[in-house]
Amino acid sequence: MRPADEPMSRTKQRRSLQRSQLVSRARAMRSAPTPAEAILWKRLRHRQLLGLRFRRQQPYGGYILDFYCKRVSLAIELDGDSHAERQSRDRAKDEALAREGIRVIRFHDRQVKENLEGVLQVIYDRCRSVLAEKREGSEVEVSPSP
Repeated sequence: MRPADEPMSRTKQRRSLQRSQLVSRARAMRSAPTPAEAILWKRLRHRQLLGLRFRRQQPYGGYILDFYCKRVSLAIELDGDSHAERQSRDRAKDEALAREGIRVIRFHDRQVKENLEGVLQVIYDRCRSVLAEKREGSEVEVSPSP
C-alpha cells in the first residue's frame, strides 16, 4: 500500500480518469436509453429471465456493454442504424470480450421492436445452454466404493 502523500503514477492517473469517464458515460446512457433498449430492459430486469441478474450499460474493460449478465458471462448488444459504419469497431469489441470469456449476442434495434419474443428466445436459449454447461462442469463424479 502506498503512503497517502505519494503521488500516483501517470499511467494510474490516466486509467483512473478513463474509468471515471467510462462510468459517467454509462450513467448518462442509462438515463437516456434508446427505445429498443427500454423495451428489452423491461423484460430482462428484476431477474425475469431464468432468475438471472442483468445489468444495463455496464462498463467492462474499456467498453460499455448494453446488457451484461456476469453469471453466464453474456453481453447483449443492440445495434442501431449507426452501427453499419462501426462494424470493424464492433468486431474488435466482440473479439476483446471473447478473450475475456464473455459471449456476445448482437441484435439490431429493429429485431427488438418487431420480434421481441424471438429475441428473448435466443437470449433464453443461450443462457440455458451456458447454465447447463456450468452444471455439467461442476458435477463431481463419485466412484462406487469397493
